[in-house]
Amino acid sequence: MNHYLKILQDNKIKATAHRVAILELFHQNNHLSHTDITTKLAEKSITVSLATLYRILNDFESHNIIIKHSFKPNQIIYELQKYNYQHNHLICTKCGRVDEFISQKLEIIQHELAIQNNFKITNHSFEIYGVCKLCQ
Repeated sequence: MNHYLKILQDNKIKATAHRVAILELFHQNNHLSHTDITTKLAEKSITVSLATLYRILNDFESHNIIIKHSFKPNQIIYELQKYNYQHNHLICTKCGRVDEFISQKLEIIQHELAIQNNFKITNHSFEIYGVCKLCQ
């Protein structure tokens, strides 16, 4: 069975051409905005109304298939939920580029902080803002 169809089936979401195409984009790209999605779909000769796109993204988000981020004001970026893959983000304040990184040291520090404060972590988000190599 197609991986995208399985994701939809597991979440009891009807498999439509638009949903499958959007899931495929998320598997090919780490972070996508609404504009990125419509542009990449148009490159594949797939048109989707904004209302349909928002409905699909909201549905995917409510089923924890994707995660919504607001790294910058008035900018929403989505990424595929990657279970058992805790990562962090480097965000360029000039071009908006978002890179992922993994840090065992950060994981250890947050775990130690949680123990010290008798706190159970259910999720975390760590972003570093700066200027990427290309924009420097």
